[in-house]
Amino acid sequence: MKINSLYDLDELVLACRDKQAKEYIREAVACYKSGAFRACIVATWIAVVFDYIHKLGQLDLTGDKEARKQLELFESLRNSGGSDIAQALKFEREVLETAANKFELLTPLELADLARLQEDRNRCAHPSMQSLDEPYEPTPELARTHLRHAVEILLQREPVQGKAALDRIWADIRSDYFPDTPEKARDHFAKGPLNRAKPSMIRDVILGLTKSLLLEQRNEEERNRQFAALGAVILMYHDLCENVLRQDLPDILVRVTDADLPRSIEYLWKVQPSWSFAGNAFKSRVQFAVEKADLDDADKELTSVGILHAAMHLPKLKSTAEARLSKVSSRGLRQLLRLESHPAYIEAAVQMVETTPRWTDLANLRSGALRIALQAVSVEQYRRLVNALTESNTVRTYGGWSILMDQLWHSQTWAPTEAADGWKAVYKIFCKPNSKLSGQTMRKTLQDTFADLKEPDWPEEVAAPLGRGKSVTAPAANAPLANEPLATPPDAILTVPMTFVVSESRVQVTSLSDPKSTICAAFALSRIGEKSLSATVSGVAW
Repeated sequence: MKINSLYDLDELVLACRDKQAKEYIREAVACYKSGAFRACIVATWIAVVFDYIHKLGQLDLTGDKEARKQLELFESLRNSGGSDIAQALKFEREVLETAANKFELLTPLELADLARLQEDRNRCAHPSMQSLDEPYEPTPELARTHLRHAVEILLQREPVQGKAALDRIWADIRSDYFPDTPEKARDHFAKGPLNRAKPSMIRDVILGLTKSLLLEQRNEEERNRQFAALGAVILMYHDLCENVLRQDLPDILVRVTDADLPRSIEYLWKVQPSWSFAGNAFKSRVQFAVEKADLDDADKELTSVGILHAAMHLPKLKSTAEARLSKVSSRGLRQLLRLESHPAYIEAAVQMVETTPRWTDLANLRSGALRIALQAVSVEQYRRLVNALTESNTVRTYGGWSILMDQLWHSQTWAPTEAADGWKAVYKIFCKPNSKLSGQTMRKTLQDTFADLKEPDWPEEVAAPLGRGKSVTAPAANAPLANEPLATPPDAILTVPMTFVVSESRVQVTSLSDPKSTICAAFALSRIGEKSLSATVSGVAW
């Protein structure tokens, strides 16, 4: 309800929570419309008393001992059959004081407004004479004012207000079972103290959540619940929330330290009205923080990534954040993709796969991040990733190449046929007979998928004679690994475990069983150019 507007009286009736109180207010409205203003005021007071009793019952259900005590007193008076009139009158006289002082249902000003209703009810219900021949006659405006005060102050509200209501709200938000979306949180609050709450309570909730989100270190789950709660309050009381943030947010932001900035940028993103009220000085500070986010220091990178992620969702900071994405490491990009499959993050990941000179970057992306990206890549990006399997030297020589290939082949977003040329190139280069990367299952799968795929003409096997203690430049790249025993100066045929290491364009082979025997040979390798590779080959004859 809006506070400053002239209400239709029937709307007041609908706002009442308690069924019995609603009936008395309906009767009061009928009296008002018929010109019986004294009866209107009396019926309004009765509605207030009935609503108070109903609220005691609700508080009793929550375990409030004082509410139980008041209900027992009321029941004893009701069952006395009118034998204790004095105590019954005392109970009625103290209804407002008890509601205000023991249950915090009324503020001092609200208590004064309803006390005037109680006083006017006594004038209307008992013989009251302004003079010997002039009875008391309340004005229509007075009767209407009492109707509105009764409904707005008491009848439309939940039974819990004041500090007790705030304690209940904070306890709800701290609960692990509190909703994590504003819409669900709004449904939760609609059945609690925030439903038709006082403006002062709403303000306390807004400021309490804002200070916690900006200035306090909380775990991610609790922050998500707080954001959901604040979003729900904004949905329920949008105009009031904007007024509170406009007035108080700049003063809170002054207290934000550099360590608090990541939380502050997240707040400006997730609490939509907040950016408009942040103030130019703080906006400039945030802009500078995004521009200077430290992406080189590994210890600070994750914090900087959080700043960029929040800035990506603020229109005024998005272009600055996008410009910084090119500086994010593979580890940071992996974190961004785990936060969200944002199109800018996906494009950055595709570009990194295409251009990175380091296996470490591929490993960071392959371990979860690329799987996330593959769920949202465009067909053009999917083709670029498949092409990278053969066109990027780093990808082609990557130790986890087969796993990367498997991720791309089993993409849930695009079928392999969408990148037919790329996969045919994979078949031609990597599925050669006797290649270390040869896989009969993959070859068969590719052949079954692409009917026009033909077995290529492989170059002749290349085998160079071995020379003890010599280093020989390897032949051309992409030639298959020699498969036959190699002729060597000694005519003896020996079988020993061998280890080979590729460095630039040279291959050094060392016998593990005979450390003194070092043999350098030229191997026809399909993976020449690899910076470092070590593997054990058993059964090499020489």
